[in-house]
Formats: sequence, C-alpha cells, structure tokens
Amino acid sequence: GNEMKRIKEGADVWFDSGAMPLAQAHYPFDSQTNAERKSVLSLRESALAYPADYICEAMDQTRGWFYTLLSVATALGYEAPYKNVISLGLINDKFGQKMSKSKGNIVDPWKVISNYGVDALRWYFYTATPPGEPKNFDEREIAKVYRKFHLILWNSIMFYRTYADKRGLNADRHGNSPRRSASSQRKSANILDRWILARLNETLSEVDGNLEHYHVREAALSIENLLDDLSRWYIRRSRRRFSVAFKGATKSDLKDYESASQTLGFVLAELNKLIAPFTPFFAEAVYKELKAHNSKLANLDSVHLADWPTLGKEQRAKSKSLIEGMAEIRKISSLALAKRAEIGIKVRQPLAELKVKSDKRQMAWDKELLEILKNEVNVKKIIFDLKILSDIELDTVITPALKEEGIIRDFVRAIQELRQEAGLKPGQDIELMLGLPEELKQIVSRNEKFLKSEVSAKVINYRRSEKFGAESETKIDGVPVWIGIKRIR
Repeated sequence: GNEMKRIKEGADVWFDSGAMPLAQAHYPFDSQTNAERKSVLSLRESALAYPADYICEAMDQTRGWFYTLLSVATALGYEAPYKNVISLGLINDKFGQKMSKSKGNIVDPWKVISNYGVDALRWYFYTATPPGEPKNFDEREIAKVYRKFHLILWNSIMFYRTYADKRGLNADRHGNSPRRSASSQRKSANILDRWILARLNETLSEVDGNLEHYHVREAALSIENLLDDLSRWYIRRSRRRFSVAFKGATKSDLKDYESASQTLGFVLAELNKLIAPFTPFFAEAVYKELKAHNSKLANLDSVHLADWPTLGKEQRAKSKSLIEGMAEIRKISSLALAKRAEIGIKVRQPLAELKVKSDKRQMAWDKELLEILKNEVNVKKIIFDLKILSDIELDTVITPALKEEGIIRDFVRAIQELRQEAGLKPGQDIELMLGLPEELKQIVSRNEKFLKSEVSAKVINYRRSEKFGAESETKIDGVPVWIGIKRIR
C-alpha cells in the first residue's frame, strides 16, 4: 500500500519550509528549460504566484522561515519571494511571563472563543499593541474589547431597528448603495448627517491607506474611532430627531427624521463592509440583522459578496473644516460638562449662559455647531470672548424659569424610564397619572403640552390610581412623587 515514510534527503525543517514557494510546484522537476527556470518573468507568469504579496509569522522566524525563504530564492538567482512581512510579537501571560505547560500559565483558546466569540479575540489581537510588540494576554482585556467595539456596534444596530425609517436605503446586486441614495444623504440639511458622512469618508481613506501598507492595527483603530463617533456623538445627539416621528411631528421634523434614518442606515451598512475582513462572523451577523429589517438593503446572501466601499466625492476642504469644527465643539462640551459635575449641577437643569474664552473668532463658528453645543451643555446662550488661552465659564445662576424647565426634564426622564420598564414601544400612547404636592402640580400643569408631547401622553390625571400598567415612587427636586402610566389601546 501507500505507506508513509521519512525520506533520507531531508535537510532541515526551516530549509524545507523556506523552499515552499518553489517546492509547491515540484521545482525543478516539473519546470521547463534551465533558461525558463532562471527567468523571474516566467516565474511570475507561472502558477506559483511568485512573489507572495505578504508573509506573516512571529518575531522568532526572522532567523528561521523569513531568512530561509530569502536565502533559498537568492541562491537560485530569483528576486525576494515576498513583498511584505507582518512580524508578530510573542504572546506571554498577563504578567509578561512566557506561557508553558510546566508553569501552568497557558490559556485554552477554545474557552476564550466560547466566552467572547472568535471575532472579539481577533479584534483584541489587531488593536491591543503594535503587531511586533509582545502581548501580555489578559482575558479581561477581551471582555473590554467586546464591550467597547462589538457591543456598541450591536447596540447601534438595535437603535436603528427600533427608531429608524428603513424605507430609504437601497442597493444594487453587488451591495453598493446607489448614487441616488448616497447623494441624497450627502445633501442632508442637518449638520450631524453631513459630519458623520464626512467622518465615514475620512475613515475609509485612512483604512484604505493603512491596509495598502499592511498597517492592520492602524486601520482597525481608525474603524474603532468612527464607531465611537457614531454611537457616542451622532446617535446620542440625534436621539430627538429619531423620536419626533412618534410624537405628531411637523413636515420639517419628518423630513429630518427621514434624513437621519437614511444616513444612519447608510453609515451602518458601509461600516459593516469595513469590518468584514477583520471580523468576518460578526460582520455577517450584523449584515443579516440589517437585512432582516430592511429588505431593500442589498440583494446579496452575504456581506462578503459586497464590493469594498468607495470614497465619496465631497469637497475635501469643506469636510475637513466640518470635522475640525465638530471636534472643537466636543472639546468645549467636555470642559463645560466637567464644570457642571464639579459644581454639582445636573445636565437636565438648563443654565442661562456659557462663555467661551478662545483664540478662535466667533465668526468662524457655524450656527448649527453652536446649536449642538447649546443642546449638549443645556444652556440658553453662548458668548465668545477672545483670549489667548482657551477656557470656559458657566453662568450658574438658576432663575425660577430655568428651575421649572429642569423639573420638567426630570419628569420626562422618570416617565421615559417607566415606559421602558413597562415594555412600551416608541409612539404607543399612554394615560399619565401623577400624585404630586401642589407646587409641583402647578409646574406640570403650566408645561402640560410639552410633557405630553415628550412622553406620548394623551391625558394627564393629577391623582393616584389603582388602575395603572406600571408605577414608580421617586423624587423630583428632592420631593417624593408617585407616577403611574397605563397604555391607551
């Protein structure tokens, strides 16, 4: 029979592996003439796919496989057998010690994969350290990666599924969003849409450039930054835009809701294509979820059959200016919110004024950006003061009118939390019941129209009742109140 046996001619395991690019075609026995064997051109045109686009192994292969591949090819008169090398650092335990069975510090990869998924492990290895550096493996770091990346993207998909109008996004059979859809999004009147699309374009350019040079970590971190911007800024600042559609919105509100929905759907679909080569299984799960709630998304069985996203044709200078402006707004927001926390005034309490002391002139600021800043910091007015050093100052005087507005915002938050606990969907109408002291009752009655609109209440009854779907005892402005809600069929 065909008995397996060791050949006597074996030289060295590294020599054997280093001869691989030529040995795979049974060189030189299945080659043509000596002249053809020596010709780099004929080698390139052969079935060998020589030289390799890249090779990848750990640092210890510098004197092993990497070297032998090169020396064998050089000895035979051929060019280098690889164009690029990705060299990886060794994996140690979390204390930096080399893993070994005798020390008992080895990690079972299948256990890690079953706990977090193979794609969370992949993303950890892409992003934790530069590829050539040693990695001190700590399972808790994978849990962080999972929460910071996979869970945030999944929650963004769930937000889209719950709130967005999913009729506007379409695609061709290759998974490409049509020019009509993409261009209509790029013409959105809302600055948040224009900004996130500019960031998508910027990210795609960064990912393309990095992957072309085999900088895998930098490409992955660029995608991570885009997701962070999408979830922590775009979605958060757009929540009101998505919720208005469930509250008897105006024509203008509905148009903006459609723009937000199209933009979010487009960015999620394009972002998913970007992560597909990095996290193939997770990307496929995301694609199936998107497709399940938007039958027009693409006529593809898999995200891996889609074309790679192409760069949009936005004006670069305009996009750069918008990205820089939004970054400045976020920086000022962060300072102002830290100041609020320092002096102990919650964000739901409106304040009269934010003074920005900056070396940047006010005329350079876009009105829409300032509106975002006002909403984020919850102030009525922003004043600019030209100074050499950037600084901010909050007017912390809370007038009775501002106090009242803060109290109403507290009521909105408490009722929305109760709606969630009761499992109510956005737009489902409720009867609201309130057990309040007289002073709070007067404040609510003065702001009844706004409160009803915010929490989808058809009627407010100022008394306790036993006929409720859900209830809560809480405090508003330090005063005990009772809130009950009942869905109106």
